[in-house]
Amino acid sequence: MPDYHAISRETSNEVDHVIRRYISDSDPATAELPTKRLGRPRLRDVSIRLGYEVSGGKNWREVVPLCAAFELENCSSYVINWIFDQKGGPKSRQEVNNLIIAGMQLRELSQLVLIDNKLEHLAFTINDIQRDGYRGQYTDLNTLIAENVRDFPSLESFLQAYDERCKNLSGVFHGYCLQSGSVLANNLQPTLYTCGVLFGSGLQASNDLGDFTPPTEDAVVIEKPYSDQFSDLRQGKLTLPVYLLLTRGSEEDKRNIASKIGKITFTESDCSDVVSRLFSTDSFDECYQRLLSKKKLAKRTLYNTFPRSDARDLIAQMFSSIVCNKFITNLRKAQQVTT
Repeated sequence: MPDYHAISRETSNEVDHVIRRYISDSDPATAELPTKRLGRPRLRDVSIRLGYEVSGGKNWREVVPLCAAFELENCSSYVINWIFDQKGGPKSRQEVNNLIIAGMQLRELSQLVLIDNKLEHLAFTINDIQRDGYRGQYTDLNTLIAENVRDFPSLESFLQAYDERCKNLSGVFHGYCLQSGSVLANNLQPTLYTCGVLFGSGLQASNDLGDFTPPTEDAVVIEKPYSDQFSDLRQGKLTLPVYLLLTRGSEEDKRNIASKIGKITFTESDCSDVVSRLFSTDSFDECYQRLLSKKKLAKRTLYNTFPRSDARDLIAQMFSSIVCNKFITNLRKAQQVTT
């Protein structure tokens, strides 16, 4: 079987050329994030390619313009989310204004790539990704917040809202990545959308759990510096691990976790305390088992639809990143040390 990481690098290297061309005349704020992400393998690029190849596509370079459009859309969402999520700390009014402009311009560039490459028939995907993404953000900012924890008296009632939020924030985007590859192969495969939604939703939940990885230089991605670890708890976002920590354990456990909400920075003692309770209340295990279930369901759905092929098996390997990433791996190692 071909090497997944080599294919990912190969694909993104080709996409880089298109992105450079489209951001060459952009202002610094607009070009900043796309430029930082150049020269690195990107998940959505390889996902589109594999969706194309598993559907019978023979010349994977056909997907390069679509990958570039989706990457610019992805960057558009990121820079706006930096405002919502307060990533990188408080921002001045000018910085906020520049990020808003950058987000709008990157969205326009993503649409321009589609138009220039005669891919207008896929423009609806950008619209759906944006619409559902901001629905997820609205839920994140207004509904799934710590002060509303009593509105969800049972785990089941919470999961209904949380799963929808994960789908909107990430699942829909990844669903369209896989399915749009099949569109370019002239062999539409709706099952790929289903698999991608499961995968993207699982990745979002995995990121939520990974937020509890103690901040180290290793706990960093381009879009989120390691100093932003524990930001969901500090900002009172009701992700699954935060919900479990606020509703499980002793009354002292719950008070301790609640006292962390609103803290500007976390000390090493704060981090250690929260992670310890994440393990002792079985909150980590609950989250991890749900991630495993997402991965297994995505793989089972894929296998039930597509016969054995290199592309199919590479997609299945990609799905494993829900549970096999540095954040979750570091937490599992910490759990072993603790127990």
